[in-house]
Amino acid sequence: MKITRFTKLLFVIADLIGIYISFNLAYHIRFYSGIFPVFFGIPPYSGYLKAIPLVAIVWILIFWQSGIYRKLHYDFLLDFFQIFRASIIAIIITVALGFFYREFSYSRLVAIIMLFIAPFI
Repeated sequence: MKITRFTKLLFVIADLIGIYISFNLAYHIRFYSGIFPVFFGIPPYSGYLKAIPLVAIVWILIFWQSGIYRKLHYDFLLDFFQIFRASIIAIIITVALGFFYREFSYSRLVAIIMLFIAPFI
């Protein structure tokens, strides 16, 4: 089924909220859950907060390019795998961009955790 412009806008807004929640949750799981050891101290949240707009732009562009906003399939598995594949691409690009940004060191584990949280939010 084709998606109207208004519905696409709602999906993008919902995805932006989901990306924000996923990113924050991944940061807190990585550094405050006790599941993963922290060897060099906890980096300031402000550095991660500055990255959220870039992360959101990358994710939305990849989702758009992957066709996620074109059609509703009403097939959970098909939609889930399409979203998960796009999320993998978005994470790879996000980590690559973080690698080239030398002013702040981002945890790659936060990105990996986000990869497994984002498709469910």
